[in-house]
Amino acid sequence: MSNTNANHHGQASDTFESYIPEDATYAVVKINNGDGSSAITLFTPSGLNCAADYLREFRGAIESAIDALVDLGAVEE
Repeated sequence: MSNTNANHHGQASDTFESYIPEDATYAVVKINNGDGSSAITLFTPSGLNCAADYLREFRGAIESAIDALVDLGAVEE
């Protein structure tokens, strides 16, 4: 599988899902449009630890963005 650049304009109707096959050492994370069609599908690297590390770094980037938005006045959960 090759690397691909993708852009998606997030909308409130987007949904998110993750899937980890029982016999595999990778994860799939999806951002779906409001109609359920896939906007972005993210396949993590192979290897249990590598996939977990990748998702931890992804989570860190998301948490940083949320913190910055809260600092600007967004409501905290």
